[in-house]
Amino acid sequence: MIIAFYLWRLGSWLVSIVPPPIADLFARASGASGYYMWASRRRVVRENFSRVLGKPANHPDVGRVARSSFVNMSRYMVEIMRYPRVSMEQLEARVVINETEEFRRAMATGTSVIMISAHFGNIDYASAVATKKYGRFTLAAETIHPVQLFQYLARVRAARGVDLIPYDQAPRKILEALKRKEWIGFLIDFGVNNQKDIATTEVMFFGAPTRFPASPAILAQRSGSPIVVVHTYVDPRDKRIISQIESPIYVPKSLPREQAAHETMQAVAQRMEEFIRQHPEQWYVFRAMWPQAVKGEIDAVGSGA
Repeated sequence: MIIAFYLWRLGSWLVSIVPPPIADLFARASGASGYYMWASRRRVVRENFSRVLGKPANHPDVGRVARSSFVNMSRYMVEIMRYPRVSMEQLEARVVINETEEFRRAMATGTSVIMISAHFGNIDYASAVATKKYGRFTLAAETIHPVQLFQYLARVRAARGVDLIPYDQAPRKILEALKRKEWIGFLIDFGVNNQKDIATTEVMFFGAPTRFPASPAILAQRSGSPIVVVHTYVDPRDKRIISQIESPIYVPKSLPREQAAHETMQAVAQRMEEFIRQHPEQWYVFRAMWPQAVKGEIDAVGSGA
């Protein structure tokens, strides 16, 4: 697995010397190739987008969105490889952050914030600009392998004001960040197979039950900090990165914990649905998000492949 770390570093060096249009062309070709060559992952992705689009997994529209997701993920990876060499001036020229008036009022109170998002668009570039505006924040994340690559990416993000911490270290670090009135963040779309060691709650998501982590709601109820759903997409017309910060969700302290977790994460699911429907091709959802996708009941390789 260590070879993946050195391949990443090599790729990072290459994209720093190759003209961006050439790097983007390579990313597009790599993403499309990955879609056709990685059959097992393609099947899962088509199953997921079948649910999002409300069409059979072998429908041509599902195939087009799934293929675009592979391509956009590849382009995103190239941008992350380039990330350490992108100046703050370049980031600020490309990133636009939109806020609701309700969010501005919440920030005026000096509160800490619990941010929830998905693997969507280009949240890394937006987060660098956001930390300059709002301050550092702590992001709970899965530990990718090899661990050397995780550590390297953690250093890159820390240099931009985002402290990336593994889930097994998250509770203590997150509580410390909340006490400092900082932002904390969760990317919660890591699939139904990857939640065995965390508390979850069932939500309806695109018309079917699945499970979301319960910890953001529990933390919000305990701390009094609002939850904000953030989505960041890449405008296909001019490549600007648009980050939308939604109105805060407050969790009543009077509710029983399980009820609070369910109702809060259901509200989060509804907001996530809204932005995923707008740009489904920018959702990098390569793990099964619904139990039926795990079972593989629908043949995802068909006429639209």
